[in-house]
Amino acid sequence: MLTHGNLVSNAKAAATAFSFLGRSDLALSFLPLSHIFERTCHNFFLWMGVSIAYAESIEKVPENLLEVRPTILCSVPRLYEKIYARSMNASPPPRPCGARSSNGGTHRATTVRTPHRRHLCFTVAPTPGGAG
Repeated sequence: MLTHGNLVSNAKAAATAFSFLGRSDLALSFLPLSHIFERTCHNFFLWMGVSIAYAESIEKVPENLLEVRPTILCSVPRLYEKIYARSMNASPPPRPCGARSSNGGTHRATTVRTPHRRHLCFTVAPTPGGAG
């Protein structure tokens, strides 16, 4: 069980890492308020003076994102995996690295490592000198 002191410690640590956030920022909350990560995020947002908007439901999160336009969003990995899978199903598969895109850019792959996962991010970089 986490104590109140544990939660405050987490909020203070997050405030150090995200010191650029403040009163002009807006967060969208959509996890259940009983979820410990959501409680930690709320403590952090309150500590930093960030305003909090609440999503109508998990199904309405995409709509609420467009409506509220939050500057910060905290979530568990499962939601990000769902968003990623949905976007990959809706878009054409990435081209091989080095292939030309329709706008003249070159596809490049970048590996992003986090402590627990490795992600492959595809980007389209403009070709120097324009399309060609």
